[in-house]
Amino acid sequence: MGGRHVDALDALPDAKIGAADAAYLEKHKIDQLFAELLEHLLRARPTFPVQFMVDALQHGCELAQQDPLTGMTGIRRNKLTDVFDAIDQAKTGKIRFSDIEAFVNKHNVETLSTSELRQIFDDVDTRQDSLITIDEFLGFFGKVSQRLSNAAFDNMVQQMLQ
Repeated sequence: MGGRHVDALDALPDAKIGAADAAYLEKHKIDQLFAELLEHLLRARPTFPVQFMVDALQHGCELAQQDPLTGMTGIRRNKLTDVFDAIDQAKTGKIRFSDIEAFVNKHNVETLSTSELRQIFDDVDTRQDSLITIDEFLGFFGKVSQRLSNAAFDNMVQQMLQ
């Protein structure tokens, strides 16, 4: 058994560890990063603060802003808007059941029957006018995706757009 035993290693003095830690924090401007993140967090007071911090670090504070009603971030809203636009081929700003059927057929989604697809459509169509607006679409998927990690959310969107 080669190598040194952990107990035999010389311990670094606390002052040396503290200096190394301070140098690392200074080099990467971690204190400034946390101060800015905390400032934005307290200003925004998001519904889901941990998700806000993750999104702020990954995408910037502007896209991390959460809708006060749904908690959905700007980055997720943008991605779901892309899905809505892909379904709304006529660019009317409203999705009909036939648009959903065409989208599902185009993307070879065979896991849902017509009646299951109709049930989902009716769940999304909260105004019950046989048309889904962007707000209804975002409201539905905001709830559905609320607890998804960013990776799982991105995977869901990617599957919808394939």
